[in-house]
Parts: sequence; C-alpha cells; structure tokens
Amino acid sequence: MATLTVNTITRDGVLYAVVAAAAAGDQFANDGRTFLAVYNAHGSASRTVSIDIQQDVDDQDPPDREVTVAAGETRLIGPFPTGIYNDANGRVQITYDSEADLYVGAFKL
Repeated sequence: MATLTVNTITRDGVLYAVVAAAAAGDQFANDGRTFLAVYNAHGSASRTVSIDIQQDVDDQDPPDREVTVAAGETRLIGPFPTGIYNDANGRVQITYDSEADLYVGAFKL
C-alpha cells in the first residue's frame, strides 16, 4: 500500500499531480478537507474505487463506499469526514477493482 502525498490547493494553483494506483491500494492523510482525484486512462473499461468506512454502525462494519470511474474519465471524490473515513492513523484507505491504467492523487483546500 502506498501513501499519497496530499497537495494543497492555493490561489496560486497547484500542479495536478497524480501517480499510478498501487495494486495493494493507497492511503492518504485526511483532515476532513481532503479529496481524491482519480483518472481512468483505460480506453474502454470502467474502474471501481472503494473507500473504507471506518465507523461502525450498530456494531456492524458497513460496506465500503464505492465510486465507478468510466473509461477516460476523471473523478474528484470527497471530502471525507474524519470520524467516518479516518483509520487510527488519520488516513483514508482506498482499494481498486483494478489498478491498470488508473491514476490517483490527493488534494486539500
């Protein structure tokens, strides 16, 4: 699992920096103002991004939040409330149905 660098968006702008999605998934530090950018460079197949929900509901682990990213599409996902999505280390955990041709980056305001 790789840890994504969180890029801060300013009035001067920020480079749209994305990296190849890791086969074992990725994580990023989350302060509640962070979001995930996902670019699916595949020519025909969609990709599913799964965001782990950390907070139990009625002592049950709810299913992950899943977002489908169509072929050739870029999605901005988030922000992520810390009490729901942060693990014990203050990070959001994400996995993919396939990392092939998938690029991700973390950004915050």
